[in-house]
Amino acid sequence: MAIDHHGQSEKTTRILMAGNYIFTSIFTAESILKIIAMTPVNFLKSGWNVFDLLLVSVSLIELGLANVKGLSVLRSFRLLRVFKLAKSWQTLNRLMSIIGKSIGALGNLTVVLVIIIFIFAVVGMQLFGQKYEDKFGKNMPRWNFFDFFHSFMIVFRVLCGEWIESMWVCLECAGWPCIPFFLLTFVIGNLVILNLFLALLLASFSSNVLTEKEEEENKIAEAIDRIQRFYHFLIKFIVHFFDRKKQQTNIENNTNENSLTATQKLIGTFPSPTLYDLEQFNTSVVLSNDLLNTDEDIAMRTINKNSITSPPTWQSLHTPLDCCPAMISKHFSCCSKCVPKLIQERWTYLRSQAHWLVEHQVFEWLIIVSILASSTTLALEDVNTRKKPKFTKILVIFDKIFTVIFTAELILKWFAYGIKNYFSNGWNRLDFVIVIVSILGTGLDTLGVADIPAFKSMRTLRALRPLKALSRFEGIRVVVNALFGAIPAIFNVLLVCLVFWLIFSIMGVQLFGGRFYKCVYAGTHDRVNISENVTNKIDCLNRNFTWENSRIHFDNVLSGYLALFQV
Repeated sequence: MAIDHHGQSEKTTRILMAGNYIFTSIFTAESILKIIAMTPVNFLKSGWNVFDLLLVSVSLIELGLANVKGLSVLRSFRLLRVFKLAKSWQTLNRLMSIIGKSIGALGNLTVVLVIIIFIFAVVGMQLFGQKYEDKFGKNMPRWNFFDFFHSFMIVFRVLCGEWIESMWVCLECAGWPCIPFFLLTFVIGNLVILNLFLALLLASFSSNVLTEKEEEENKIAEAIDRIQRFYHFLIKFIVHFFDRKKQQTNIENNTNENSLTATQKLIGTFPSPTLYDLEQFNTSVVLSNDLLNTDEDIAMRTINKNSITSPPTWQSLHTPLDCCPAMISKHFSCCSKCVPKLIQERWTYLRSQAHWLVEHQVFEWLIIVSILASSTTLALEDVNTRKKPKFTKILVIFDKIFTVIFTAELILKWFAYGIKNYFSNGWNRLDFVIVIVSILGTGLDTLGVADIPAFKSMRTLRALRPLKALSRFEGIRVVVNALFGAIPAIFNVLLVCLVFWLIFSIMGVQLFGGRFYKCVYAGTHDRVNISENVTNKIDCLNRNFTWENSRIHFDNVLSGYLALFQV
């Protein structure tokens, strides 16, 4: 049905008709088989079965009366087949349940809305109807208050948000009284009544419909979840298998090479620790369960446990984590044995100081001020900036200064947190991308190739700098995290909206296809006046006018989507 469009060929029409016969036969056979298998009484107990039976009946009636004029509207009932997806699509089923339970309250509110529109339509007709006739006479504009029907439509247009153009025409006819009339219509009708619809729907969403635990999950989601669980189990099994073999090898080597007891190691007679061993001790790495049978491991676990329960000190709060990924530390730990102990201690001390610096509140505020100042310099650039060489030079200097500040911040955090721990945070990854973009943009400016069209987009990406401020404020982080967390639910609702829009788009093609053509003056897009008395395409062409289609129309499903999106 979505392929059907205005002006289609005869061959396409025959193919679509054959497809309609085939699908109607399939759904009819499905209903008959269900009735035979379940018996008519049990079949009719299910609401979905009754719904399917009604759709099949309407489809058969539409096929039998296909050649009867005026009954083509029955084709629109075939669109209801889409709602059969609700049986297996939990999101659509949930939304339909919510809307169904809200029909009672929405029905009462709809009556109130109709009464409000009726009142404002009558008031507008009484106040401005005669003035429209005096102003325009027979050349009455399409949107007017001359009679009740047009007055009703113009009030409804105000509720849809398109009231500025209508109010301007009204001001030309009746003057300032149009302003309070349109404002009251918009405030009472749109901001009050229509928002009550949203309030009722939100109240339904917060009811037990959404709080009840789902008994049956979506089959596709369940299959994907099973695949993911199997994948994670397989990875854990493989990693555990190789780690176990490696640990057994390490135990054998330690037994043969190490003659010191755990007590001797604990009192300080063991060899000087390497940089990797020192940082592993500072971070209190949890020992493997397979090594807990030795006295040394029991003693080390006791020390770690006591350090956890003891009050935190300045050194424990600012002790840096491992600066390199574990893979690099394990495979290149032999290099750390060549480093003197003094250098190792100095390295750890410097990282502790860097950690204290980047965590300090003054440093954070300095970065925030730099971000705001950088955003201000970006906002000062416009099309006239190139005409002011001195001002442009100042902006370039400030841009380089901020790039240096952000790069220094990046390097300090790498040094303090370690590369692995730095990139484990999504906000840090965002900062890294922004800094790299700034460095590339500054480099292109220095080389004098920033104005080349291929590199202009790199300068445009500097507008991402204000995003660095997001990670500095807890409230903004919560909002952004909540927004990203809601993306899956938003995507499901978007799919449901697309399904509903598809229904109305196909219905629009069936009802309004080819009906949005208009007669305009040659060389322009202005519609001919009503006084020209042009009623069809032949009259338009015979009088040397142009017959063209409107930009928004329902000649095909995609154009119908665009029209509905505009609404």
